[in-house]
Amino acid sequence: MDDTPIFKCWVCHEVIANPTWDLSRNVQKFGTDIWEGKARETINTLLSQQMFVYDSQECWHLHEPAVASELKLKTTYPPSSPFTPCCRCGTAVDRSLPHVSYAITAMNLQEAPDGWLGEVIDSKEFAVLCRDCEEPDEPAAEAVAEYENQTERTSA
Repeated sequence: MDDTPIFKCWVCHEVIANPTWDLSRNVQKFGTDIWEGKARETINTLLSQQMFVYDSQECWHLHEPAVASELKLKTTYPPSSPFTPCCRCGTAVDRSLPHVSYAITAMNLQEAPDGWLGEVIDSKEFAVLCRDCEEPDEPAAEAVAEYENQTERTSA
């Protein structure tokens, strides 16, 4: 039996081959860790929910205005900085705290021994929202514990 996932484009309804393009809603926060003795900025994704899948960047661009309208965005594609204006209301978003981010990502999927492996080939942040415009979901307790354990291991 073939377990190859079949994705259909949300816009044109064609079966999607590589790369897949998807719009995801993420709860994330910026942080800092040490890599090879140097501090570096990190983006920790606490929760990710795939919303739409597209067969091409062109189909995403056709759907983009509807998504921006539905999310009531005034701006899109914000700068990646620790403080970014909310794409809906313009209030500064402190990205060191959990916040909602929407991202469009292209990836190639390939079968792996224990499931599927995705190689990201392009990713752009579409929108960032402040807590007043969209409250971030709280990750499950298990995810928080794993994140804290990982943070302890990398800082030790």
